[in-house]
Amino acid sequence: MHRSHFTITATLAAAAVSLASSPAHAEDQTHEGFQFRGAVGVAYISDAESTNATLHGGAGALEVYLGGTPARGLVIGGFASGVEAFGPSISANGVTVTDTNEKLTMFTIGPYIDYYPHPHRGLHILGTVGFANLTASYDDGNVSTSSSATGITLGGGVGYDWWVGRDWNVGILGRFTFASTRRTVDGFSVSEDTFIPGLFFSFGYQ
Repeated sequence: MHRSHFTITATLAAAAVSLASSPAHAEDQTHEGFQFRGAVGVAYISDAESTNATLHGGAGALEVYLGGTPARGLVIGGFASGVEAFGPSISANGVTVTDTNEKLTMFTIGPYIDYYPHPHRGLHILGTVGFANLTASYDDGNVSTSSSATGITLGGGVGYDWWVGRDWNVGILGRFTFASTRRTVDGFSVSEDTFIPGLFFSFGYQ
């Protein structure tokens, strides 16, 4: 009888310790402190020029984020992004052609804000603003030209992260970026509106 009472008491004590430690473990996995996120993905870039020409096509994309949390679930920091399309199509006056010697690249750097409505969970909403450099280049092995436009970008995104360790996570991120830039071609100013939707695989530390 004494042995039975001892076994029941030990079992209840172990269960109490387990229950007490579970919230603490969950509490450890919280989106707060330093944040690093890397993201690689695919995108579609469409660059409409004031000359009525549009460059568009599939692209590869890479992004890096570094930030911190002034409040639990709220991240503020800086990011850098690169998007590159090889051989985009060129549409003008109802005609579309594709030139594999053409390349369109956009680099963006600026601040971001990332908000987790529930800091222990993975859903997050992203907002970005930045400086953009948009470069159209051509190289066929004999002739090489390049022209750059600069301006501002606004972007947003929605993603979800899954914890794969105490501080590491992986996730998916849907992004959209708009850029308004301007370049000078043969003495004339050309304005451009660029739209870039993308889907990313992300990995991060926080």
